[in-house]
Amino acid sequence: MYGMCIKGFFFSSGEEQEEGKKQVLEMLRSIGEHGLGEKKFFGGDTIGLADLAIGGVAC
Repeated sequence: MYGMCIKGFFFSSGEEQEEGKKQVLEMLRSIGEHGLGEKKFFGGDTIGLADLAIGGVAC
């Protein structure tokens, strides 16, 4: 599911890209809420691979 959201955002245009953008932002919000909680990074107090991967998509 996540791959399709990201694919729709990066490899489309117009309305399809806008819908993909909405889906990607919702996915990132969900990951942030459920994955981070009160932590600064996914690994706790230090940045890790997951933080870099998600950060690259979120920018």
